[in-house]
Parts: sequence; structure tokens; C-alpha cells
Amino acid sequence: MMALYNIRGLILALLVGSIVGLGVGIVISTNTPSEKEVNEEKLQEEGDKEDTAQKEAVTALSSGENILVVNSQRAGEHVIVSMIALDRSGWVAVHEVLDNKPSPVILGAARFGAGKHFGEKINLLRATQAETFYMLVLHADDGDSEFDFKKEIPVADEKGEILAEEFFVTPKIEE
Repeated sequence: MMALYNIRGLILALLVGSIVGLGVGIVISTNTPSEKEVNEEKLQEEGDKEDTAQKEAVTALSSGENILVVNSQRAGEHVIVSMIALDRSGWVAVHEVLDNKPSPVILGAARFGAGKHFGEKINLLRATQAETFYMLVLHADDGDSEFDFKKEIPVADEKGEILAEEFFVTPKIEE
């Protein structure tokens, strides 16, 4: 009699397990996209990415997307630039300010490739002075990897204005 209950229990367990497994299989197969649907979706996503990349490239080329972002700095022998975005290689130079415009006096410059750069340091030939304004100016790169302010002229936007960003220098903190 004990053997009969064990066989019935085993059969019942197999039957319940089969029904549960079949139900789970049906739920998964109805909620999972077919391989064809997955492939079609991937192709669509890749096409969308290519379209977006082409649109962005055209926009960047036509608008000349160049950006300089700099915060106030402590007086010192370098300047930290928060963000630089360039559509082609160029030089970012630190100029003294004269009559609210960049003067011909350049304290230092660094070359950057096309793309976005964050938290970049520009070393200076002499330290900045506290309580003074300076300007970052984007200069064209002539490709020789040497900064020559006579050849690497400032870059202008569509309106003919030089791409420059002014910043203020605060006193250096004594340690």
C-alpha cells in the first residue's frame, strides 16, 4: 500500500511539473520576440545611429562647433580649462586682456585635437596675477605642432568674432 502511494505521488509530481513547465514555456515564447524580429530591430537601430551620426557631422561642419569653457582660477603657473570642444585641431592660448579684448601678450598655449576635452591644463610661461582678467582664445593650427602666434591666427565664428572666453584670477591660497 505504501508503494502505491509513492507511485501515485511520483506520477502526480511529474504531471504537475510538466504542466508548470509547459505553462512557463508558453509564457516565455509568447513574450520573447522571434529571431527575425530581433534582427530587424537591430538593423533599424544601426540605421538610426548612422543617420544621426551623419546629421551630427553635417551640423558640426556647417556650424563650426567650437566651445571653450573656463572658470575663475587661482593665481598660478597654469590654467585649467573646464571644457574644450573643437571641430578640428587647434591651439588654446591664454591672453592678457586689453580694453575687454585679448591682447597680443600670450602667457601660454596648448594644442588639442578635434573632439571634446575636459579639465585640461595649460602651462604658462609666467604666472597669472591675482585680481586680473585673462582670456582663452582658440587659434587655428597650421599642422607643424609648434605654436607661432603669427601663423596660428585666432579662429572667428560666423559673425567674424574671435572665439574667446574671459576668466578672472583670484589670489593664490598660501599653504
